[in-house]
Amino acid sequence: MQHRTVYVPDLLTDDRWPELTRIVRGRPPIRSSISFELFTDAEELGALNVTVAEISRHVATASQR
Repeated sequence: MQHRTVYVPDLLTDDRWPELTRIVRGRPPIRSSISFELFTDAEELGALNVTVAEISRHVATASQR
């Protein structure tokens, strides 16, 4: 099973999820997000989503360590 991480440094400029961008514009203070897939050897369990109020370019670097 492959581990997946989704990093979005600025939710207002990312075009992968237009509905999420619309929601974020109306509900600050969420600007950046990183999501980690949670799983066991047998199955996917869900995701851990971390959001921050500022544009963050450092989260991706920290997640690669």
